[in-house]
Amino acid sequence: MVIKDAIDWALDKQRTDRTCISELEKTEKTAIGTKVEILFKKEFGIDGGIIFDCSLPDVEFDVKFTINNNWTIPPETYRRNGFCLLMRSDGRTFSLGLFQAKKRFLTKGKNRDGKVTINKDGKKKIVWVIQDEALPRSLECQN
Repeated sequence: MVIKDAIDWALDKQRTDRTCISELEKTEKTAIGTKVEILFKKEFGIDGGIIFDCSLPDVEFDVKFTINNNWTIPPETYRRNGFCLLMRSDGRTFSLGLFQAKKRFLTKGKNRDGKVTINKDGKKKIVWVIQDEALPRSLECQN
């Protein structure tokens, strides 16, 4: 499974003896999102898009992953009302949903890269395909 494999890659138990996401550094947590995107595209044979992360015959979309409950949406996505495949995991469960990044569903404030997050109304617009399903476990978190 893509999410489990990305988390296991970041934990790197054989070399670090870590078994929980909470043991990762902030940069390692960020890297999980990049790894999820790479593994997702490989697993499903999806090409990169011209503007967004992924391209299918009729649509391009971004892949966004979070450990928490919020995703950062870049300007190139929300300026075009782009579609997002949202994923999240706490290491025990995972969810997968679909979202269209319309400005009215995003926060007003931006980080220095111009990225925004999904606001309260936007979270109600996420179409969950999978929600809080058990994640296959190869490592046992002791926390």
